[in-house]
Amino acid sequence: MRSLVLVSQKIIKDRPKCRANHRRRSLRLPSTYNSANKHFRSYILMSQQVSLLSQADAKSLDEDLMGPEFGFSVDQLMELAGLSCACSIFEVYKPQTHPKVLIVCGPGNNGGDGLVCARHLHHFGYTVEVVYPKRTEKQLYKNITRQCEKLNISIKNSLPEVEDIQKNYNLIVDAIFGFSFAGEIRAPFDKIITAISSSRVSRRKHRYSQWLGC
Repeated sequence: MRSLVLVSQKIIKDRPKCRANHRRRSLRLPSTYNSANKHFRSYILMSQQVSLLSQADAKSLDEDLMGPEFGFSVDQLMELAGLSCACSIFEVYKPQTHPKVLIVCGPGNNGGDGLVCARHLHHFGYTVEVVYPKRTEKQLYKNITRQCEKLNISIKNSLPEVEDIQKNYNLIVDAIFGFSFAGEIRAPFDKIITAISSSRVSRRKHRYSQWLGC
């Protein structure tokens, strides 16, 4: 979730039917975001002509964006990534059909992206809950967490039971690990990923329930 192109292109590629529709029309955002996101629309349109990056290329892009040539900060990229994910979700899964969203956040930047995504989805009209089991003491993450709490977004330390996930949520957003992840998946995320996979949200008979990996 480190760039607009990466996130929007991944979600569109993972949903073939949505990809075809996406090519035929521009992104429809909530009216309050229209004027502020003209550049986001341009990135979305550009993403249709850009191939997905490898892990190494994504890391290199991240370093370039935060280098002296472009001068982006971590919090800027995090805000853009979370917004792009929220806008892509809004385009494909409307709040009228997918009103209840569970976002599972990891301990690093990808988790921060998920928290930003939660804030924007709340403003887009979704009912959002966050699972954030391994919080960091870094001020940036504390600030984003506080912003979510001020919006009364529920932030839990543990994942609900599988039965509750299937019953209470229409959409799961995986914001656990990003492209920089390496090594073995350790607790508690090993069990969390297994539980999400076994929840069968994306394979339920209810056609309005999906599981997204960002």
